[in-house]
Parts: sequence; structure tokens; C-alpha cells
Amino acid sequence: MKLKKLALIAIFIAAVSLVTAQTTVVVDEPGMIDVRSLGMGGTHIVDTNDFYTLLKNPAGLAFTGKKNMISVIAVNVGGPLDKVPGIIDDLNMGKQVEDIIPAIVADGMNVNLNLGLDGPICFGKISETGFGWGFFETVNVDANIPSITLAKLTAKVEMGFVMGFGFKFDLGAGTSVSVGASGEAFAQIPRIAMQDSLTNILASVQEGTENLPFTSAIGLSCDVGAQVRLLNFIDAAIVWEDIFSPYFTKTTTLGEVEQDPSVLYSDFGNPTFQAMNFRVGAGVNVFPNGALGGLISSLKVQLDIKDFGLFFRHFIDKELSALERSPWLNFSAGVEAGLMSFIYARLGYSDGFLSLGASVKLGALNLDAAIYTRELGRTPGANNQLNVAVSLGLFY
Repeated sequence: MKLKKLALIAIFIAAVSLVTAQTTVVVDEPGMIDVRSLGMGGTHIVDTNDFYTLLKNPAGLAFTGKKNMISVIAVNVGGPLDKVPGIIDDLNMGKQVEDIIPAIVADGMNVNLNLGLDGPICFGKISETGFGWGFFETVNVDANIPSITLAKLTAKVEMGFVMGFGFKFDLGAGTSVSVGASGEAFAQIPRIAMQDSLTNILASVQEGTENLPFTSAIGLSCDVGAQVRLLNFIDAAIVWEDIFSPYFTKTTTLGEVEQDPSVLYSDFGNPTFQAMNFRVGAGVNVFPNGALGGLISSLKVQLDIKDFGLFFRHFIDKELSALERSPWLNFSAGVEAGLMSFIYARLGYSDGFLSLGASVKLGALNLDAAIYTRELGRTPGANNQLNVAVSLGLFY
């Protein structure tokens, strides 16, 4: 029963942010909830250990080996999780949901909520030759209410089909170079992204939903990458993300969709392009052959610069915009230790905060969990969001 009430909180935050507000459609291609990476500081492009390499770095496909994804269910919940006990108490005392959220914001507490769900329709394959493909679907609601005067929301249902290929050149002595490319065709239908003041939203929430804006988006995202492996235990990589990534959008209203659903799939207009980005990373596999007779099966350390252009502006060019994010939000790092190849523990750093993760592998069954923090503002601690993610997948 308490879980149902918490769901009402999430639905309310989403619903109030959907009412008569101006919409700016900025689209990023969808990805899966990679719980393993979230526990070790986020995505690392030199990490070639699992199926998610397909979405991280196409050049890494040459090192991944044979991987199969049969199905996965992943859930990510983020927000003021420390406020949940108080919210439950308020609900038990008979307070209405629409009274609880404004009270939290009025106390100076940023209300930021993220709900994500992957699967169970997720499957794909990576072959020993470096060719990989995958299909996945995901649902996401992301609400951010930093004050009474501002509420932002993105809510979307997404599907993606990605293909990639990596080719490796062996140079001898455990050293090799790989290059790769990937493309993802995606659809986000419906997609809602808008902002307005919480005060205006609450005032108009009773006026009906026929004017609620609905957006559909379809697009293509292409990446290229290169990776170097030295002596079988040192890696460095670079990925040119969104080298060619056009997308098309169509915005209508709920009332028009109810009368004719086909309006979501027609008259998309001219393409818009996602912003290109260079990501660089490095890593060390400290025990490539295990240690202590296989008791310690692996120990890996990895580091990424998420946006090399931002790194260049901060530390080399030194021409900074007032709206630039802090340089400390541009780094991520992670450590993963494996015990007997089926129990793993992780520690990471991303967005100025530590993350923790763990997993258990029993044959094809993979259970992963992570707790981490996202920074929604421009400096560490400005508007941070605590997240918990778990996944259960069939991989082999």
C-alpha cells in the first residue's frame, strides 16, 4: 500500500508538469540502464567486459568476444530519497499529494525525481568477429522542481535498435589497435519535455488535458571510436559521439491525438542534429590473469573525460562561459574487483560524488545493484539527486 502511495507522488510530479507549458524539444538518443557502470562512476569507454560495450564504444566490440543478451529488467529510482519516510507519514495522516510537493519545495528542498524502467523486451548479440546488434525499450520520467517558480519535466517511451562493428589490428606482444563504428535508429513516442512555474501549473491543473503537448521523435545516432590495448592490460580509447545524428520531431496535443493518432507519425518537418562530443578514457587491468589462485579474478581501474571539448576550454584554451559546468563534473573514475568470477564489488566517482555497486553472476543470470548521485546543477552539490538502480538480466 505504501508503494502505491509513493507511485502517486511520482505520477503527480509528472502530471503537474505536463500542463500547458511551452515546450523545447532537445533530443538525445536513448540508452539502456547500465547498472554495472553506474556503480563504478558511470560509463567507461575502455570497458569491454559486457554487452553494454555496444552502446559505449564501437571500437571495443573487437575486444569484447562473444556476448548474448536474452532479456533484462532494470529499474532506476532517483530523488529526495531521504524524504520518503516523511512523505509516507504525511500520506498516512491524510495529507493530499498536491499539498505535499509544494510544501517540500517551499522548505528549500529541490524536488528532483527520476523513474526509469528497461525491458523486458531487450535482446541482442555480439559475435567473436566484432559485429554487434541489439534492441531495447525503456520508459523514463524525469522531473526537476528546484523552486516554486520553475518546474521541468521530460517523460518518454523509447525504443532503440543499434548495430556496430569493431575491427582489431594485432601488433604482437599483447598489443593491438581497434577501430569501430555504430549506428542507432530510435523512436521516442510519446515524448514530453517542458518547463513552467509550479505555481502556474498547480493553478491550471484543473483546466483539463486536451491541450497537453505531445511530441514524437525519430532519429539516427552514429558514433566512431578507436582503442589501443598495450601488453594485454593497459587500455586507452577515444569516441566521437554523434558524428552524424539527425532527428525529426512532431509536436501536437493530447486532444488531437485522441481524435487521430496518426498525427504523431506524420509531417515531421526538417531535421535537427544532436551536438557532437569527444569522450576519452583510459584503464588498467591490474590482474589480467587473476591472483591468489583465482580467488581474485580481476581488479580494474578506469578513468574518463566525458567531454573533451569542455576539458579543453577549462584547462587549455581557458575561455570559459558563465554557463559552463564545473570541471570536476567532467571526470569519472571507477574500480571493480572480482571474486572467483561471480561476485563483484565496485567503487566510483562521478559528478563530484562517490558511487557504490555490486553484482552476482550465476551462469547466465546477472543481478546488479548500484547507488550513485547525479548532479543536475553546474557545480557539485548545487542540485544533487540520489539514485538507486537494480537490474536482473540473462546474459551469456
